[in-house]
Amino acid sequence: MYRINKETGQLISLDEIRQHLNASIPEMADLSNFGYPFVVDDPYPEMTESQKATLGKPFNDQGTWRRSWTVTDQEVNYSGVSINRHQAKIVLMNHGLLDQVNSLMEQADPKMVIAWTEAPSFSRNSPTLLAMASALNLSKEQVDELFTEALSVVI
Repeated sequence: MYRINKETGQLISLDEIRQHLNASIPEMADLSNFGYPFVVDDPYPEMTESQKATLGKPFNDQGTWRRSWTVTDQEVNYSGVSINRHQAKIVLMNHGLLDQVNSLMEQADPKMVIAWTEAPSFSRNSPTLLAMASALNLSKEQVDELFTEALSVVI
């Protein structure tokens, strides 16, 4: 359990306080009068698998020093992760994009057409996937959502 140094606003451990005061101090001693009140952490929040929680800085809440959790979405690292062609096509179909992609392929560079029709899988940052995303005016976040959804497609 942490305490706060009221003068500096910094978290401080009991061992550091013992050294500073050069005293033997019981673990649960109330050191508020010495300028080192306890810091209470809010309960750990409920989250999804794609989120992470980080404790914020201590703040004085009507005389009680607290730290709250901040929940944010984690950056997904797609490095080395790929989806099968059928996963890509099913997700594109589910979002009404498959016909648009097929139409774009009629006018695409032959290398791209071969990649689209022959590649067994696509990585998140593959040139074909990035080119299609650009042609469809999809943002990075939209592509991430589609790619994540495709990872869950099981046939």
